[in-house]
Amino acid sequence: MKDGLKCAAVFIGTVIGAGFATGQEVLLYFGNSDISVPVLAGLTLGLFCAYFMRVGASVSFDGDGIFSGKKAELFYDACMYICAYVTFIAMFSGAETLFYKTFGIGYTGIIWVVLAAFISVNGLKFMKILNGVAVPVIMALITVIFLKSAPYEPGGRLNFLNSVTYSAMNIVLSMGIMVRLGRNADKKTIATAGICSGVVMAALLAMITLAVRKSGGEMPMFTVAESHSLKYAAGIVILLAVFTTMVSALETAADIISPVFKRKTAAIVFVFITSVPFIILFSFESLIEYFYPLVSGMGCLAVIALSISVFLKKRSRKASKSVDNNN
Repeated sequence: MKDGLKCAAVFIGTVIGAGFATGQEVLLYFGNSDISVPVLAGLTLGLFCAYFMRVGASVSFDGDGIFSGKKAELFYDACMYICAYVTFIAMFSGAETLFYKTFGIGYTGIIWVVLAAFISVNGLKFMKILNGVAVPVIMALITVIFLKSAPYEPGGRLNFLNSVTYSAMNIVLSMGIMVRLGRNADKKTIATAGICSGVVMAALLAMITLAVRKSGGEMPMFTVAESHSLKYAAGIVILLAVFTTMVSALETAADIISPVFKRKTAAIVFVFITSVPFIILFSFESLIEYFYPLVSGMGCLAVIALSISVFLKKRSRKASKSVDNNN
């Protein structure tokens, strides 16, 4: 039970980030949906958690990679890079926007990028501490804002496809982590992790959807919090979430392309420079609206690739056993 709860906490910590904290991605996927849609999305995330762990427990992967074969690894890295790159750009824009909304000071985006780059180059121990603080604080903020918001009004579209695409958007970066955690997990641990993750994510998605569905704007959660005299508290908490997500995304993107540049510092500079045109051309809201569906697509492709890899590995293992038995 304890190990299962720890695995659930890791998964939830990976999924919860700036999208939850700002409410923009939740509004994009569930703004006009019936409340059952975000609830189903949360439960689907729990199923993904259990599935990835089950894959890790049942299939012996080569080395540390999730997929076998160079083509499969390149495909997975491409999916990961696109997801991390898009996320970094969105958080780059979001940090500057949020700081201006909270404190009235503009043009701070470069400061956050420099801080993120410094932490990425010098290790992520500090970020683990920040994430340990950020996740429960974000959950508390969501709960408080939900309790202060208008009561639930039934109705909305039953667009359950959004449940799947939203879940797919959030699982690419967690996939490798959960597969590795599953390698030493038994069935009870996997079941506990999946159930706990699903229940918690369903509850959080339901609360944040009900809190922001009538607000709109670039950062709906901040707008709602401001209306309840929680401007500065929400600004600091959401900024913490944005920054931690920025560091994780920059770290992931730079790690993937660092072999090309030989040095991680050069890879970080490349990610930053190529992100600037997007910051100039698109607002935070537009970045989420236009590019997060692309991340959903990458997530779906990554899950399909993983499932095919699992199938092929199991078939190869059965064929090897059959040959051994015949000999």
